[in-house]
Amino acid sequence: MSKNQRRRPPNPRPATGNEVCVLQVEDLSRGGNGVAKDSSGRVIFIPFTAPGDLVKARITRQKSHYAQAELVQVLEPSGQRQVPLCPVFGRCGGCDWQHVAYPLQWQTKCDGVKAALSRQDLPMPQSWQEYPANRIWSYRNRIQLRGKKSVLGFYSRASHSIVPVERCAIAHEELNEYIATVREQGKLRTKPYKVELAVDADGSVRAVWDGATAAGGFEQINSEQNQRLRHWVMENISNHRTVLDLYGGSANLSAQLAPDSQVIHCVDLSIPLSEKNQWPSNISFHRSDVFAWVLEQARQVPGNSADVPPSSAIIDPPRGGMPEQLPQFIEALRRLNVTELIAVGCKTDTWARDLAGFIHQGWRLQKVAVFDFFPQTAHVESAALLTCN
Repeated sequence: MSKNQRRRPPNPRPATGNEVCVLQVEDLSRGGNGVAKDSSGRVIFIPFTAPGDLVKARITRQKSHYAQAELVQVLEPSGQRQVPLCPVFGRCGGCDWQHVAYPLQWQTKCDGVKAALSRQDLPMPQSWQEYPANRIWSYRNRIQLRGKKSVLGFYSRASHSIVPVERCAIAHEELNEYIATVREQGKLRTKPYKVELAVDADGSVRAVWDGATAAGGFEQINSEQNQRLRHWVMENISNHRTVLDLYGGSANLSAQLAPDSQVIHCVDLSIPLSEKNQWPSNISFHRSDVFAWVLEQARQVPGNSADVPPSSAIIDPPRGGMPEQLPQFIEALRRLNVTELIAVGCKTDTWARDLAGFIHQGWRLQKVAVFDFFPQTAHVESAALLTCN
């Protein structure tokens, strides 16, 4: 009997709810789960598995065309599986791919971006660029801890129970060294608490207790990959133009453009509170809803929009993507004579959907770049360059 025959799952019928069954994992989904099939051919998604694993899994949720399961036991691990670095992997609600070798992680992410473009019937651009992470551990410059007295850690997966930790494998070492200090300070607090730790460029650690997420100032959690994205933006945006940095936050992607731009308008509901003289003089911050601000600027364009000098835009919306009124937004950009656009997204499907909205209005997809800001997870950052006459 061949090895493949020995490994064939012995299930003679489709899996049913709460049943424990033996399954062969065939693929890795871009959402993070391993993919198997039962005897009827129905797809079953199983977290914390890798292609080639033979596993015992329990069906937890059934749909008409697929089911979800939880891993009970890895009967025979595949060559794609590796030992997770973190002792609480699988219980902590953070990483979902520490058990998967990094080359497979990266390939799955890139394939996922291509699949999202294909589902929107978008052609592959002539320029496709990939930026895998150089550092796949100790890359996070910010973490959010939860605590109650001396119990300190991260929320467990899909619950608010705390998984105690001594260190985080994907956090900067300076943050890990500070965890003991937080634990001692937390013992003095009478109520459950949240603390966000962030490491600055000089290696010092800032702690914000019981504040909103990114209360100490938002920045991308992977500094090295953020620099690569900023460089890509600089390479692909024209000089000597007005730049609209929409959903720009603290001008992370546009501040570097100031020396070669006429003026930069950074628009967001959340803008930096630092002193004005810390920013280049040609950057203007606007605390506003992006959609409302763009429409108002377009209404102020006198006469023919062709008389307005060509300008550029950067959009980096939240995970939900652009608003439903995308056609009106695109028309407003046309009135402002925006002829090139860099679209950045952290949720692949909504990013691809928004690209399709632009392309259906006459824009052209020139370049796509994929950046791994989040090794050991299924998340990926994508960027595109679009142009319009």
